[in-house]
Amino acid sequence: MQLVDGELKHLVIGNHCVLTDGRKTKGFIKDIHLDEGMFSWEITEYEDKGKHWIMRLEEVSQFLFPENSKIIANKSELNDIKKVVERFSETMIIDADKSILLESREVIEVMNSQTKKWLLSHSTFLKKYKKIENNRSEGYPELYQDLENYLLSKDLYRLEEETGSILALNPYSGEWMKGIRYTLAKLGFITFNEMKPRTKDIFDGIGSLENRKNYLLHRMSFLQSLFSILAISHIPIYRGVQTTEEFYNDQHAPLQSWTTSLETGTSFSSFGMVDDNVLNAYLIKFNCPIDQIFMTYFETKAFNKQYKEQEVVKFNCGSLLE
Repeated sequence: MQLVDGELKHLVIGNHCVLTDGRKTKGFIKDIHLDEGMFSWEITEYEDKGKHWIMRLEEVSQFLFPENSKIIANKSELNDIKKVVERFSETMIIDADKSILLESREVIEVMNSQTKKWLLSHSTFLKKYKKIENNRSEGYPELYQDLENYLLSKDLYRLEEETGSILALNPYSGEWMKGIRYTLAKLGFITFNEMKPRTKDIFDGIGSLENRKNYLLHRMSFLQSLFSILAISHIPIYRGVQTTEEFYNDQHAPLQSWTTSLETGTSFSSFGMVDDNVLNAYLIKFNCPIDQIFMTYFETKAFNKQYKEQEVVKFNCGSLLE
């Protein structure tokens, strides 16, 4: 079957398409949300079958469609979609501010004294283990429960459930993670350079800006306090990348996915494999300070359900390639 590049005219509910990722994942257009400039894509195979990605209308270009797919033939209707894309195309930039970052770290440092007390009193992990195995194939169920109990005590666990599940599936699905990145920028940890949020309720309910700030600060305090109790200041992590294009340097990505496993990092780099389509690749080892880490598979239950890649999500603190 002949496939063609996705265009706005292919945004017809029910159209089947193939994602241009390494696995050529199949799915179909589930719904269109013109008021927010988004569409829903349902996955029809692999371990994520039945799950949905929420994507910007213009990201239809990331898919291939059968040549005989239905299209929007009405020019007026297609022009309306183009106007929606144009209306939402404005970029918002929040530069990382070192003075604000120092203030946020001071807040975390104050939190840490109470968080350490909580961990020493309530942690089931610390009662059972004296160290963390850096290359362990899966996280620690006792730590999942500790984190859940800690965040429940702060009435913040629902934010963890949302954040973990979206990061594990696709960090750019919908705008929950955009709200997280925006909040991290407001706290000074990263630079936010993205299109303005499209969803009207991005900062409503549990996702209010204040809730997000509290969640992020308490989550970082939990992780930093845990590693401090275990006398760990750094952990070695790896990152492998392969590309069919020019050399890939994601120094502008605010959050980066790494792994504690050299084997996993190597597999992402394609080293040791013959693939004429891979033009450039790299594999990096980094001894990462704990205060540069956002989440790890050690304590994040969602990172251990399907993609067991020993993942560590860190803040981008500048390119390691410069």
